[in-house]
Amino acid sequence: MEVVLRIGAHGTDFAKDEVAARFAGPHLPVPPVLARGVVDAWQYAISARAHGTGFDDLSAADVALTLPSLLTALDAIGRIDLAGTAGYGIWTPDGRAPYDSWADALLSIGTETARVPGWRATLADSEIGLGPVEAGLARLATLGPYLPNERQMIHGDPLSRNVLAADGTVTAVLDWGNALYGDHLYDAAWLIYWWPW
Repeated sequence: MEVVLRIGAHGTDFAKDEVAARFAGPHLPVPPVLARGVVDAWQYAISARAHGTGFDDLSAADVALTLPSLLTALDAIGRIDLAGTAGYGIWTPDGRAPYDSWADALLSIGTETARVPGWRATLADSEIGLGPVEAGLARLATLGPYLPNERQMIHGDPLSRNVLAADGTVTAVLDWGNALYGDHLYDAAWLIYWWPW
């Protein structure tokens, strides 16, 4: 069996990959995690190797060919049974997420985290400033009551070469570190928003 060794600072990401692999099926290929551990403060995971080209790197013709398979995979993610889990937002490997509503989870983007510290001060000191972010968060807060309070699985980052494809078919959905609970249409919105970049 071919394997891949991944090394990183965040072992919870690899643990979430291990959880996600339990949901793998014909329309949702997720490589199994074969081993996880720590060496010299670095986290590692050994996973079965998947082959394919990153969705981001496909030609326009191959994107059109692969898109139905990708949408089928995203639909399969949204249908994952969340029994035994709780909350909204980015979940931990034990199936718990920190927010009481989908709106609260979305609004949390305005709060710094240990994984992304200092961005508010950096942005405040930039030419752009915090004004546009605060205006966007205020607008999102006014829309919060109208958001569906759906609670489904979301991958959270179906770009960044986290989806591999070959011959018009998704061959792997990788890196579940940003996976969250909420409205699964978030993944489709993510694709639409980030695709121009």
